[in-house]
Amino acid sequence: MNQLSGTAWLAVRDFQSNLYDELGIDPAVKTGGLRILGDLVYRDGPAKPSYWNRTILEKPFIAEFSTISEAAGILRGIQRNWAHYPVACFRRAELIREKLPHVSDKPRHFPFSVPLAPMGMWSLLDEHTLFASAETSSPFPCGEIRFEEDHVNPPSRAYMKMYEALTWVRYLHDLEAAAGTQVAAGDDASLPGALPGPGSRCLPRRPASAGPN
Repeated sequence: MNQLSGTAWLAVRDFQSNLYDELGIDPAVKTGGLRILGDLVYRDGPAKPSYWNRTILEKPFIAEFSTISEAAGILRGIQRNWAHYPVACFRRAELIREKLPHVSDKPRHFPFSVPLAPMGMWSLLDEHTLFASAETSSPFPCGEIRFEEDHVNPPSRAYMKMYEALTWVRYLHDLEAAAGTQVAAGDDASLPGALPGPGSRCLPRRPASAGPN
């Protein structure tokens, strides 16, 4: 196993150019230490802040393997949860994925409690090379969560963004509870544990410097 010195980002779909701008990358210029695999971008060196990503592979590594079972064993030996991002050797990758513990990517019913176990991501570079990171910035497989849609009541799909935001709030609260620490949601407000329900009110939070109305 070869631990890499850089970071990898999985770009938001159809916004690869935004991520390139954030990272200062020109995809037309081939330089050492840079690799672009579909929406996946790897670069040597310290990580740069970015917003146009689905997830960040924080400690990527490359591992050589001979058999499908050996590849699955490498990943299982690190942790349970792994999401596959397809890059190459798709049939071989599917056979490896079948030997790993199941991670569901089906649409979820809201509200949804995100498991606190780490979510890794892996790809095949060729028939005998894994590219992976056990540590990623998102608890969702490949940085995405899908919800079951209500095709009758909402006037638009904007409610899906609210679903995702509230799921993140609940996840961060669960992390804070598990760690015995407090995660701040602003200057001095901690994240709530309970999700909004019937009778709840939503109020804008005014900056402390805004003064009275």
